[in-house]
Amino acid sequence: MYKNIILLLIIISFFFSSCNQTHEDKEKFINAYLEILIAREKFDDSLAADKEVMKVYDKYGFTEASFREKYFEFADKPDEFIKIVDSVRTLAKRKVEEINKTNEDKKEIEE
Repeated sequence: MYKNIILLLIIISFFFSSCNQTHEDKEKFINAYLEILIAREKFDDSLAADKEVMKVYDKYGFTEASFREKYFEFADKPDEFIKIVDSVRTLAKRKVEEINKTNEDKKEIEE
């Protein structure tokens, strides 16, 4: 009886830890994707943007290949993937607009 209870508790703890890991992976991917989109918009020079993207990969523990793998892993669930991509792109657009506005305000102050 006690063995069954202990086994059940172990199974439940593994289940919750795997769910939590999945959520953490999703959050890590979303944050990295957001920063990558912002970097691509922020730099006109593709080499500078690529360097910034590499920093983002490193920051979130990805390589280019592992990020791509995670991207396609999420893409296998189209409904969820569309929500993620749309949300991240909308947020990135807002953040880029904020950055541009801040830069314009700085230029006006300098003049």
